[in-house]
Amino acid sequence: MDAYNEPSLDTHADSLIAASKSLIIDLSQIEQMTEKDIADIIHLHEKMYQEDLSMAMYGLQKSCKTLWAGIEETEILNLTPTRQESIDLVSMEGLERTFFDEGL
Repeated sequence: MDAYNEPSLDTHADSLIAASKSLIIDLSQIEQMTEKDIADIIHLHEKMYQEDLSMAMYGLQKSCKTLWAGIEETEILNLTPTRQESIDLVSMEGLERTFFDEGL
């Protein structure tokens, strides 16, 4: 997933965490994944939630679904069919945190 020497997801996440921003990942252009790729995504998810931020993904390709489904830890990840659903999920989690922080 680190094609073309682009910054890693972890590097992007550090920037988002520093800015207190949640993360939405478009998986639609990824045609192959390894178990390590999925482990990295799970680690990233844990990192975001430890910082009280959200993370959602959308667009998982059919070619990746078998591997994805075979890894139990993926059940905790927020995988949605569309970009809008990922945005909605992240927004709702942000509202929930706001309400809980304000004691509502």
